[in-house]
Amino acid sequence: TDAGYYYASVTIGGATATAAFKITSVQLQESDVTLDSSSFERTGSEISPAVTVKVTVNGTEITLTEGTDYEVSGDISKTDVGSYTLTVTGKGNYAGTFNKTWEITKQKATVEPEIQGWTYGETANTPGVTDSSNPENGEVTYTYYKDAECTIKTTSADGAASDGAAPKNAGTYYVRAEVAETENYAAGSGTKEFTIAKKAVTAKVTAENKTYDGTTDAVVNAVVAGKE
Repeated sequence: TDAGYYYASVTIGGATATAAFKITSVQLQESDVTLDSSSFERTGSEISPAVTVKVTVNGTEITLTEGTDYEVSGDISKTDVGSYTLTVTGKGNYAGTFNKTWEITKQKATVEPEIQGWTYGETANTPGVTDSSNPENGEVTYTYYKDAECTIKTTSADGAASDGAAPKNAGTYYVRAEVAETENYAAGSGTKEFTIAKKAVTAKVTAENKTYDGTTDAVVNAVVAGKE
């Protein structure tokens, strides 16, 4: 039966004796109370840890029912990054109060750089990132590389003003965007391939007229357009 104070009466030969007795609550232990996780990554929506309370009575494990056997109070549901505490308190046939800490960590954004290639000799296009890559407008830095693994920075041999700067010479390159940590988002990075195309050149060739002299000598003039 339930915890509480009770009375038992016995009648023998017309005489009745009454005695009071008490059924005590089961004392919960710290290990009886668990959360499905103590750390959650921010999603932008409310996060609520799932609380489970299990006890073993007379060799049988029992899963308790919230609202009947215990109450949960405190930081039950949160949205923003931070550290929180909820409290589990036994009720009815169960006693004990326990605090459980949990946290929401910074969300990881998928960084997607954007850049369009150009032709050698044209003004370099400016890189950027998609809106979803940088929801809280963190600082973005761009570094240019010659390989997809981003281990070899561009140099003056590529026409870059400094190591890792935008190249000028024709070729295939990679720009790496690094978004700084913000209030609710962790730092992240992403890479985008682009190409600087070779510049087309045209040549106009003319030959001067000559009088036949039995040789193949001739005066030829050539003008190349588009070459720097």
